[in-house]
Amino acid sequence: MSLVKKVQQHIHHHRLFKQEDRLLLAVSGGLDSILLLEILHQLGYNITVAHCNFNLRGIESDMDATFVVEYCDNLKVPVYQHTFQTDKYAIENKISIQMAARDLRYQWFEKLCVTHGYSSIVTAHHANDHAETILLNLIRGTGLAGLKGIAERNGNIIRPLLPFTRKELDQYAHANNLKWREDSSNQSRDYQRNLIRLEVLPILKQINPSLENTLIDFSKIMLESVILIEEFIEYKLNGLIHEEINSTILKTETIVDHISLNSLLYHFLSKFQFNTDVIATIATAIRQKHSGKMFFSKEFRVLIDRNQIIITSLQNVSEELELLIEEGNTVISLPDGLLRMQLIDLDLTIMLQNKDPKTAYLDSGMLNYPLLCRRWIKGDYFYPLGLEHRQKLSDYFIDHKVALTTKEISWVLMAGEDIAWVIGQRIDQRYRLTEKTEQVLALEWRPHGTDNAL
Repeated sequence: MSLVKKVQQHIHHHRLFKQEDRLLLAVSGGLDSILLLEILHQLGYNITVAHCNFNLRGIESDMDATFVVEYCDNLKVPVYQHTFQTDKYAIENKISIQMAARDLRYQWFEKLCVTHGYSSIVTAHHANDHAETILLNLIRGTGLAGLKGIAERNGNIIRPLLPFTRKELDQYAHANNLKWREDSSNQSRDYQRNLIRLEVLPILKQINPSLENTLIDFSKIMLESVILIEEFIEYKLNGLIHEEINSTILKTETIVDHISLNSLLYHFLSKFQFNTDVIATIATAIRQKHSGKMFFSKEFRVLIDRNQIIITSLQNVSEELELLIEEGNTVISLPDGLLRMQLIDLDLTIMLQNKDPKTAYLDSGMLNYPLLCRRWIKGDYFYPLGLEHRQKLSDYFIDHKVALTTKEISWVLMAGEDIAWVIGQRIDQRYRLTEKTEQVLALEWRPHGTDNAL
């Protein structure tokens, strides 16, 4: 049976879309999307193409756009194209280039759907993409939900090629003399997904040549398992969650000693953008009854209040966030990232060689607890490391050309009335390590969105 016939049967069998539906097809110009364009065109579906120029490969990106427009003109298929400032968007939103490109394209696709009445967004993800996603999620330490891989249908996003391998697509494309564009960045080992595709999958396929199909079957089992697990968690949490005007409350008294407390909290808190590491710390704080302790995700705050936790949007929390740090705290969760703290022995040679501004070593003997973490405010001053005189923090930002977006969200670590560290930037001269230092407070700042975030 031809690939065209297989795709048609798959669409009909799973009722992915109807013949009369208005479809918005994402086409990059690569083999996969060009092949899907050809097949849907042959089958007579009502398609319009959308091409994203992410402006990341210079003339190559522009040539991709030209190729897609000309290809669609030859087929007499309507096409939209849009150029994005992806680098700028990634910097402004503190996310990776890959995440920025994903956000930009789906935001644009949704806008086109609303404006022009398209019923579905169709993409050309296939079985190899599915396998890569499962392996990548597994390596990154995803929850069970991540092992479901790529969904064939996610809202109005539909992926009709998901059961088919890259080998099948490649054979069809060559047999039918299709023309497409090769993206040079697909060969770069700088991207994790490319490493999976180019290095990991070929090795695993030496053990299981049908690995893609095996992972597709595995993802179906995981999907069913996740549904059962989620039903159980909903049962356990039933009656414990209460919605208030500006917050959501989870009663913890009956689940605090549950062996799966972390999993129960993950199910509840992941939708508020808390990751597994922070959730594990929250679970520990609940067990140890650390009432009053706060944790932050990008947009939400968790407050532990006796036998309950209260989740509040940061829009409803004062901008003047302050967080007391007691002696012995090891992980501090802030809206922008995580601060890890550890008392260590002095090793001056290694510490003086440290050039990473996101890591700081302070003389522990100079610190009086509790410390205070807060946003910087106008009028703040400190003694920058290496200087014997004080400097206004606003002047320091100007002198070091600190970007406005970074300046606006900068945090300071206060020791009494003193700034001991402009977090992620510079320590105070008065809290530096000296020959008299006996014990060191090592601090590590990891903003959300960095590869090695806690």
